[in-house]
Amino acid sequence: MKKSIKIISAIISVAIVIAICVIFFKPYIYLSLATVIYVPSLNNVLTMLSEIILVISLIYVIYKYILHILELFKNKKKLKPVLMILLMILLVAILTILKKIASTFFANIMLPLIYIIGVIVIPLIIIGMIIVGKAETKRKIILTIAAIIVTLGIYILNYNYLYTGASEIVQIVDLFIGIKENENTSEYNLIYLQNYKQKMDEKGYIDKFDVENILNIVDHRTDKIIVQYEDEEETIKLNNTDNQMKEELEPKLEANYYKFDYEHKDNETTIYIERYKNEISQNQERNEEITLTGARPNYKINNIKANYETLEDTNYIFENDVNVEEGRETTLDSLRILFVFDDERNNYIPYVENIGELRKIKSYKIYSTGMSITLKDGITLNKEDYTIRVNRYDDNIDVKEDKDANYYYKYEPVATQLKDSDGNIVIEFEFGNTYSLKDLKNIEIIF
Repeated sequence: MKKSIKIISAIISVAIVIAICVIFFKPYIYLSLATVIYVPSLNNVLTMLSEIILVISLIYVIYKYILHILELFKNKKKLKPVLMILLMILLVAILTILKKIASTFFANIMLPLIYIIGVIVIPLIIIGMIIVGKAETKRKIILTIAAIIVTLGIYILNYNYLYTGASEIVQIVDLFIGIKENENTSEYNLIYLQNYKQKMDEKGYIDKFDVENILNIVDHRTDKIIVQYEDEEETIKLNNTDNQMKEELEPKLEANYYKFDYEHKDNETTIYIERYKNEISQNQERNEEITLTGARPNYKINNIKANYETLEDTNYIFENDVNVEEGRETTLDSLRILFVFDDERNNYIPYVENIGELRKIKSYKIYSTGMSITLKDGITLNKEDYTIRVNRYDDNIDVKEDKDANYYYKYEPVATQLKDSDGNIVIEFEFGNTYSLKDLKNIEIIF
């Protein structure tokens, strides 16, 4: 094969892999980069390195695939190479269609499945290519041993992700096909409920999609199940013997978030689903009537870190300490704060109508996919539900009349809380999008 053809094949292979990463895995790439940048532990760095090796390996596999197609054409074989090309196009088309028309299914099942297949299969393909290759025996042995060692390292580093992805796929598949009772025992299989109870314990809520899945599986169960649904207006009690759960309850699921619990006794399972109180419908925005106003603040914000090169960057971080004297409060019961990018200070500055809002905040970090707020010593978060809006205000700190493509809104009934090395509470927020620095104008948070 001519050298020029090999170079063109290599360029095409790189372009194909880059396109796949951008179209399907762009948010996950940013998340991986952000993890290494903001939490540069040895394990995170090694995990990212293993992912880079996998990407390079994929490029090599596609490169060999293209060369094989060209070799078949050179040998005047037409059907097989055409079928190989059509196979590649078909796979990409299927993934693209799933991403567009079934984004939840794609994100929850297809992406973890692709990740698992990639991590497991790609290294094995490379090892196989080395074994059947034309290299001399001594070199082949060395390469095979090296490839096996690297493969084991990749498996070890990615074990947690593989296990989590496989568990999520099994859980979701179980929810769609139902879980049959164990025919050899009289015990009831309640794994599908235990998984949601675990999610409820971890996040403090389950979402509408979860409730729909539960109702769907309950309709197909043969054991007796009672579902008690409660909202502000009524309490409904149905069972899967006399009622079609999904048909009767699904029209009432106007909210996005629900509380969940269950109990099993006397050969009967009772599921409790409760809508979060006062949650508004999906077509409305919570706290829409609240707006923040005020002049440019003159209190001092101590910038600890500001990593970026240009306003086009999507890998940046701003870390600031808040130098406002402490108050007497020990809990955060409410918060109305707006972080605005100040062109003169080249930093995100917090706007508040009452400086008392800042007395509970020790520091904050802002990056392309989210931000975090660290509370001062001894301050606890009392009210956990919050609203976040990105780019709600214009350059004059007035609410925009029309929402543009960079606008983002979300209401969360339970905030994600962590603790730093000093024991202070850190509240994490996600934007739902990846913003370049020039597009992230302001971030409004209301507890």
